[in-house]
Amino acid sequence: ICFLVLWFTLFQEKKIKMLNVWCGNCNFYDALSRIRNNIDFWWLDNSSKQVDLCNSKGYNVKKHDLTKSFPFDEGSFDFVIATEIIEHLFDTDSFLHEINRVLKKWWTIILTTPNIASFWARVKLFFLWKRPTCIEAFSRVGTSWHIRAFDYSDIENLFNNNNFNIQIITGR
Repeated sequence: ICFLVLWFTLFQEKKIKMLNVWCGNCNFYDALSRIRNNIDFWWLDNSSKQVDLCNSKGYNVKKHDLTKSFPFDEGSFDFVIATEIIEHLFDTDSFLHEINRVLKKWWTIILTTPNIASFWARVKLFFLWKRPTCIEAFSRVGTSWHIRAFDYSDIENLFNNNNFNIQIITGR
């Protein structure tokens, strides 16, 4: 993620508008904004604590239920970043539909999620008899637990079924 966003922001003069679906602690964006001032950051998050933290840093953060339509016009963003969030959602198709709707045509989404088929997930299961961290038991509405797991083909199918043009899928 860092390399793609840094490349774009370091070598482009145009101001870009970036949506991050889920705030985190804003540290990556704090560092990026010190390097370049051509990024207009926006966030959506359903956590009041994270929204307050990022708002206190001067970012444009909206408290929002991520299972609902995003509160932005069609084609509003150059980049959308969704890190470690899709595995928490029941309706991934609606989520990706909303990202596709607010993303400008021919621009970029960067999405990360745990890989259920990674080497380390398999090692952990085989040797330690522990389920991979990307599968949690007793998932239910209203929890922060992972409710689904993905591998490369799952992500590829999900994106193809939601009209994205995949440039690269990578990971461990």
